[in-house]
Amino acid sequence: MDGCEAFPCLEGYEKCTKNHYCIAKHLWCNFVDDCGDNSDEDLCYHPDCWKGEFQCSNKQCINTWFVCDGSQDCIDGSDEARCGEEHFVLCENGKKVYEHEWCDRLVDCPDNEADETNCVCTADEYRCPNGKCLRPSVRCNGVCDCLSCDDEKECADEDMCNYETNGILCQIANNKPSRCVRKEYICDGFGDCPNKADEFNCQLPGNTTGHCDSEGNPPYMMCDIKDGADDPRCLPALKVQCDRYRRPHCMYGFDEETCNATRPCDPEVEYECPYGRCIDLTSRCDAQLDCFDFSDEANCESFECLPGTWKCHSGQCIPEKQKCDYTPDCFYVNGTVDSSDEDECDYKIFGCREGEFRCHSGQCIPQDEVCFFDSTMKKGCKDRSHLNDCANRTCRENEFKCRNAHCVNMSDVCNGAVDCLPYWTDEDFCPHECGPALMCICNHTQMSCINAGLESFHNFYVEEQISEINLSGNRIQISNEVLSGLPGLLRLDLSNNSLNDIGNDTFKGLANLRYLNLENNNLRVIRKQTFNGLEGLQTLRLGGNNIHAIEPHAFEGLRNITTLDLSNQNLTEIPNAAFVGLYRLHFLDLSANHIVMVPDGAFYGLYQLKKLDISENAIEVVSRRTFNLRLLEELITDEYRFCCMARHVSKCLPLPDEFSSCEDLMSNPILRMCIWIIGMIALIGNLVVIMWRVNSKRDNKVHSFLITNLAVGDMLMGIYLLIIAGVDAYYRGDYIVHDKTWRNSGLCKFAGFLSTFSSELSVFSLTIITLHRLSSIVFPFRIKDMEFTRAVWVMCVSWGLVAFLAALPLCGVAYFGNFYGRSGVCLALHITPDKPSGWEYSVFIFLGLNFVSFITIMVSYGVMFNVARKTQKAAMRSLKSKGSDSMARRMSVIVFTDFCCWVPIILLGLASLSGAYVPTSVYAWVAVFVMPVNSAVNPILYTLGSAITVRRAIQRFSINPSTTVTSEYKTVMNNSSDRKQGGYKGRPMRTMSNTATENCKPATTTTTKPKPPPAKEETIKMIDLGKRRHDNGDDGEKRALTSAGNNNEKTSNNV
Repeated sequence: MDGCEAFPCLEGYEKCTKNHYCIAKHLWCNFVDDCGDNSDEDLCYHPDCWKGEFQCSNKQCINTWFVCDGSQDCIDGSDEARCGEEHFVLCENGKKVYEHEWCDRLVDCPDNEADETNCVCTADEYRCPNGKCLRPSVRCNGVCDCLSCDDEKECADEDMCNYETNGILCQIANNKPSRCVRKEYICDGFGDCPNKADEFNCQLPGNTTGHCDSEGNPPYMMCDIKDGADDPRCLPALKVQCDRYRRPHCMYGFDEETCNATRPCDPEVEYECPYGRCIDLTSRCDAQLDCFDFSDEANCESFECLPGTWKCHSGQCIPEKQKCDYTPDCFYVNGTVDSSDEDECDYKIFGCREGEFRCHSGQCIPQDEVCFFDSTMKKGCKDRSHLNDCANRTCRENEFKCRNAHCVNMSDVCNGAVDCLPYWTDEDFCPHECGPALMCICNHTQMSCINAGLESFHNFYVEEQISEINLSGNRIQISNEVLSGLPGLLRLDLSNNSLNDIGNDTFKGLANLRYLNLENNNLRVIRKQTFNGLEGLQTLRLGGNNIHAIEPHAFEGLRNITTLDLSNQNLTEIPNAAFVGLYRLHFLDLSANHIVMVPDGAFYGLYQLKKLDISENAIEVVSRRTFNLRLLEELITDEYRFCCMARHVSKCLPLPDEFSSCEDLMSNPILRMCIWIIGMIALIGNLVVIMWRVNSKRDNKVHSFLITNLAVGDMLMGIYLLIIAGVDAYYRGDYIVHDKTWRNSGLCKFAGFLSTFSSELSVFSLTIITLHRLSSIVFPFRIKDMEFTRAVWVMCVSWGLVAFLAALPLCGVAYFGNFYGRSGVCLALHITPDKPSGWEYSVFIFLGLNFVSFITIMVSYGVMFNVARKTQKAAMRSLKSKGSDSMARRMSVIVFTDFCCWVPIILLGLASLSGAYVPTSVYAWVAVFVMPVNSAVNPILYTLGSAITVRRAIQRFSINPSTTVTSEYKTVMNNSSDRKQGGYKGRPMRTMSNTATENCKPATTTTTKPKPPPAKEETIKMIDLGKRRHDNGDDGEKRALTSAGNNNEKTSNNV
């Protein structure tokens, strides 16, 4: 690119040599062409691969068994390039060996050595008859290395390796005879012993590989005490000298020569090994090496075996249970295995049964053991041939699938032993101790030092491949000197470290860091240049600190950051230009602070911000231009009013409540108009009733007093509606800006108190009125009519109880919270699916009490209607239908209005409790049209709409009553006149005076004849008498109540 040649790279980056791009240092020599011109890979040094690894064409090393497994592991794909059958050889047990491991002088097919045949040997190597190449040191060393054992044939005495004259013995392994290494191959740079003991701590002239201090701690000893020419090794004296096995580690047995025998061996019960070691005589010829020179297993042909044992061809005796156990247990003959214990076995003659798997050795195992490796070796083939061709095998529950191989127990994963042979995947990426004093746990590229008690980075060693370090829960104080040595670090967690301050340029050496966690420390100020050098940082977490100030341009330079967490701080304001430079920031979390004001330029520079969280703050002042972030998709706040300032945001929390919009308290024009109308009706109608009842002198005092209390309660509902309507008009067009102020105001609490007080006073009053009527009509003679003083006492108790229920949420109890301010109309009805604070109390009042009252009223009117119907059966049939229909209509209207007011709220409350979804628009209509129904209709039902009230109004305001009365009133008066003159159906009508009670007393004289049943007129008079007890003076028409028909009309009017 033009102009890049002179462009200086930032710290942590290096310039490509050809196109002059700047590439992060940790991307160099990673086998990937990051520069684009391959200059970052051209001059890289890559060490040779280990045995068991495959070197890709780009010199990358991978596990040999990942070659041709169908998955590309080499970045250049060379591990899957040559995968035909011709690139593999087949071992006798079915194992396949890739060409990469052919002729590497290490046998991978011990049964047929197919991987080491037909090899090209060097001039100094020994070639076996099958073409296997061996180091010259294997010739005549006492162990057969050729499959045909030709390397141990035709060996003269002077050619044989002997530890006493010309060589050393390697360590005994797997119960096999020790390999002997002649002196010319000791310290020659090639390890001939399995553990390379022949090359340990060689003290060659001018080339010593270690120290050799006989007085040191621990002390060392030279093997050749003469001149060191034959055996120049220096070994730990305490480990090799006079050890319990008396095995010579040095040539000529120098380490054992000076050892004194503790006692002579008893030839009757013991066998003596070289250098005076005594073993039990029963260990002779038992196919187990006890003497280091395996002399206890030599010359066993004439040895007599004990009962319960079986004699091998080589003469050793093995337990009979090891005969035909699918594993050769006999010893070696001339360095080769004696497998006579597995010859002539039945499993080699007969086949396996149905449901069994036949191993290469002929062993039969259950089919469910195929492709499962049992670390206890109790299951499966002894030769492990059941583990071949298992790439597509599905493992059972609690089993681990080795890569392209068999299954192992989950408990065998990361247990320190390789069970996924040959892939090692059960031990790959296992946690291991690392770090200072091994106090951390490393796993692949991750290093965890959580709560390790670290206080500094002193002696803090980090392996090169580590890219993620977790240091949370310590007391580390960071510095630039330490962090600058970790250029490949991608993730760093320093949370909970009690950090008080971070100096400038502390993170300057971490140019490739992608994630930084500084949560829950004691940082107080974020200064400019604190995060210099973190150009690649994408996530920065600072939550839970004590930050109270952010300097302008504090985050400048973090041009790649996408997530910034500043939650749970002590921030009270956001300064202008605080986030300048965060051009790619997508998510900003400012929740749980103490922010009061957000100025216009608080979020300046956040051009790509998509999510903003400012919840759990105390924000009071916000400019309308604050959220002018064109890419903002999600806004989380405490109040919906902020959402109204960011209408372009697709997702904004909290969701709008059921009453408010972004403009007005009453968003619907119908609601806005009707709340005024219903409020005025409730206020004026009930005020007229109060004035009427107070000025009326002829009304029943008790009944009129109860109706007056009902009117007062309903009038308060009108006042509440007018308050809400007035607030809506006052804040019209700009309500949402003042929403929080209004809902927390005293006027809203007062309005909420009025709504609850009015609603419940109306409920209590209607219930008391209904029960009073019920007792008067159903039990006219049994229950004494309520006196005025008792009525006053009952209503005082009702007023006190209702006032207590409505005022309790205002007493500062934390349980209620802002009980009346949970919505814009200051209602505490629980008709939403949410469960705010105090919702149980709301359910108790508006669902529980109101439901009980409604049932009481409905049942009571049903009983009263039934009694009235029975009364009418004794009355004249010509008036029966008319009286019954009028009474039924009046009762139905009363019950129906109560139903319309309370039941919808109760049903919505029950639905919300059950989790049912109800459109939010329904709630506003319920609050405006359903709740105030009784307040607007009760004046008409109980006072203004009754016939008696209409008649009185006409009498009071009409000039000529005879010409202006209604047809109903005419009918009443005419009927009354007719009854006085002629009675009913030609019978004289007996009038009932004010002393009717006395006329109803039983006669004092007795007759011998039984009395006939009372006439209908007498029954009617008795009902009428009870009626008068309740309505005496209430209708002002005592003189007209002289007939059953008039009595029916009065009963209807009273109901």
